[in-house]
Amino acid sequence: AEAERVRVAEAGALALKEANEAGALALAAAKERAAETAALEATKAAEAVAAVQSMVDSLTEESKHLRQKLTLAEDEVQELNISIAAAREAREKAAEFASSGAEQAQHDLSAAHREID
Repeated sequence: AEAERVRVAEAGALALKEANEAGALALAAAKERAAETAALEATKAAEAVAAVQSMVDSLTEESKHLRQKLTLAEDEVQELNISIAAAREAREKAAEFASSGAEQAQHDLSAAHREID
């Protein structure tokens, strides 16, 4: 009976050793799969970051181009405002000159009528 207990104990110890080895192998395999999965996910994340960076670069370029167009448009508006102000001033001077000329012509006409009379 003692020999049987020793044999069962040895068999149990051997089974425990084999289970530990199988567990260690399973753990190593799981770690390897986890590492491969993590590497794949890291690659996907890096690709996504690169795609987003590309979009950011593109939008930055477009923004720079639009700011340049806006600056040119603002310059054109400023030039048009200057031209409008100059045209208004010229119109006012022309109206003053025309009014002054009409008054002078009326005065000259009245003087001519007086001389004739």
